[in-house]
Amino acid sequence: MHHAIESLRLRAIPHAVDAARAEQRIQAMRAMPAMVHGSVELERVDDRLIAVRVRQLQAHHFGGFSGTRQVVNGAVLAGLFDCAFGVAARLQYDSGATVTVDLSMQYMQATHGPHVTVYGAVVLSRARLAFSEAIVIDGRGELTARGTCTCTAVYREAADDRAR
Repeated sequence: MHHAIESLRLRAIPHAVDAARAEQRIQAMRAMPAMVHGSVELERVDDRLIAVRVRQLQAHHFGGFSGTRQVVNGAVLAGLFDCAFGVAARLQYDSGATVTVDLSMQYMQATHGPHVTVYGAVVLSRARLAFSEAIVIDGRGELTARGTCTCTAVYREAADDRAR
């Protein structure tokens, strides 16, 4: 296992929801159209880490402005980051949803296939805010990007009150 994954695990806090509820939520997210269309897999690695993975990158995952078909497009990585952050945050709250309010990514080097995995975890959780970190490990086993995110918990009752 890459040392960056273990380092992230050491900073991470445990998921607040129990394992059964976490698996139920992850199953629902796996069925979302964007996950299915993008060939994105979602896994609860343990009680702290989430893995978002594309096992076999396709032509539409590669490219970007450089024109190369050898590296993963940055927009694809941004989507995988957002998914990892959102799922990790969602496992910190019993009800409602989570919404990304701030996301920052640092691309450290090109991300190569044939697969890519983003590992994400919440490192600090408050009543309505979850602060997360994530890393990208590419098909060569290299750490290629990292990011941070703040998500807010949105409870159905609060959303209903604002709609009135």
